[in-house]
Amino acid sequence: MKKLFTLVAVLTFASAVCMAQADPKEMVARQMERYTSELTLTAEQTPKVEAILLAQSEKMGKMFQQGQDGDRETMMANMKKMQEENTAKFKEVLTADQFAKYQKMMEERRANRPQM
Repeated sequence: MKKLFTLVAVLTFASAVCMAQADPKEMVARQMERYTSELTLTAEQTPKVEAILLAQSEKMGKMFQQGQDGDRETMMANMKKMQEENTAKFKEVLTADQFAKYQKMMEERRANRPQM
């Protein structure tokens, strides 16, 4: 039992370190691949969507750095506000059909996210 606990602790720590070291630009690149294919972005939309994702990634990184010692509920409220702002930005850039697909993608993402 002690070995199992140790293994779980090591794996949890390793995954946290990997996530912390994830390059935001690589994450945005992966998101862009998915958004480009699933939303069928135009050449005009692509740089706008990428800019939204990069700004979101930077804000999220700063939020996590500042929020490590802070109040979790405040951090969650800030993240929700940021997501609402990004949704509004996407709505400006995407067509109605694309935006509906985007919302569906976000709902699926929320449904698949582990609950804390």
